[in-house]
This record gives sequence, C-alpha cells and structure tokens, in this order.
Amino acid sequence: MKKIIAMPKNKPAKQTSTDSTNGKPALCKNGQARTFDKDRLFCRFIIIRLLLLLLGISSFSVMANLNVYDFKDADKEKRFKVLINELRCPKCQNNNLADSNAPLATDIKNHVYQSVQKGDSDSEIVNFLVARYGEFITYRPRNTIIWFLPMGIGVLGLLVAVVVIRRKRREAQQNNTDNIPDMAAIIKQYQEEKPS
Repeated sequence: MKKIIAMPKNKPAKQTSTDSTNGKPALCKNGQARTFDKDRLFCRFIIIRLLLLLLGISSFSVMANLNVYDFKDADKEKRFKVLINELRCPKCQNNNLADSNAPLATDIKNHVYQSVQKGDSDSEIVNFLVARYGEFITYRPRNTIIWFLPMGIGVLGLLVAVVVIRRKRREAQQNNTDNIPDMAAIIKQYQEEKPS
C-alpha cells in the first residue's frame, strides 16, 4: 500500500503593474505597489460575461413579447387598435390591452384580432369579453348606475347639509327672539321708572 502525500503547490508571485509612462511600479493610495491577483481578474472576467449574458437573455424576452398583427384591411386594423385601447387588462391594475404585456392580455388581444378578422362586430366582441371577464374589462361600463351613483350620493349629501343648516338657523333665530323682551314693554318700563 502506497501512501500519497499531497505537496502544497507553490503559488506564483503576484505581479506588480507598471505605470506605462515611466516603467516604474504603479502605486496605490497608500504608497504600496499595486498588485494583480489572477484569481480576482478571472472573477471579474466571469462576472462581466454573466452580466452580458443576462442582458442578452433579457433583450430576447422583450423581443418575444412584441406581437405583430397583420391586417389586409385598414378599417379592421383601426377597429382592432380602438378595441385594444378601450378594453382593460383584467390582470393589470389599470392598463389597457395595448399597454399590457401580461399573458392574459396577449390571449385577449389574440381573440380580438381573430374576431375582427372573422368579421365580428365591435359589440359582439365586447359582449363576449364582458360575459367572460365581467364589466371590469371595459372602461365604459354599460350600467349607468355605476357612473351616476357617486354623483347622486354627493348631491344627496349636499341636500342633507343644506336642510340641517337651515333648521339650525331657524332654531337659533327662535331662541334669540324668545329671549329678547318686547321693545315696547322695555320702553314703557323705562319711562315709568324715570324720575320726572
């Protein structure tokens, strides 16, 4: 049985960098000669390569989200653009379909594109999407109560405030008139008390 003894490898000496103008070693802030560490240089090289790779991958994903819709008729293309600008993405907070890159928005855009190409009317397309996703998908809900309810509540609140203020004013005026004695009685009493 042979024993294998691992011998420590000799590390190469660190190389010092030289200033290109005078051939003397370049100095750090503390006055010592600047050294290059091959491992550190290799790590920087790897990190830069990984960052460039990630940048390249992210640019491919951005290019993958671009959808191209070909139209042979300019009217259909105009209808399509109007529809995707007027319909809201159910997944996003408040983006329309044209501005959203969510997979659900892409599916809805594809459905709108196919429906427009088939010749479906705008109301048929919107009705289908409302039936599937609810009134939220439209920026202009058909139910007018949704639009006028806040205004009605505001007007009702103003009316209640006006009635309450008028009632309080009337009560204050009645209290003031009840506390003030009749001026004729005051004058008569003054004249009676007045020494002649």
